[in-house]
Amino acid sequence: MRTLLGRGPEPQVGDKVICTRNYWEDCSLHGDPLINGSIGYLMNPHKGKVYLPWFLKKEKEYFDVIKTEIEVPEVNDIYPMVNIDYNMLQTETKSADWRLEYKLG
Repeated sequence: MRTLLGRGPEPQVGDKVICTRNYWEDCSLHGDPLINGSIGYLMNPHKGKVYLPWFLKKEKEYFDVIKTEIEVPEVNDIYPMVNIDYNMLQTETKSADWRLEYKLG
């Protein structure tokens, strides 16, 4: 679908995302939690890393994320500073953290 829309494989400004879990601690500028089924659009996506705590048994020290803000125009709201598991966006396979589940629409 992304190819038909003329988009590459990397997340871009304006890409639609759908939240697939409840994140009660992650609130919008209006104070609304980010919940399962929320639909929004990426505002300024860029690659970053999330480093895992030293005490966790793990294969690597970090995993790649997309750091972005998510705009929800239907309610004129923004979720600031959201980290999205990069591997989950590309392959729908989790890297490490269950808290970063979204799907690229």
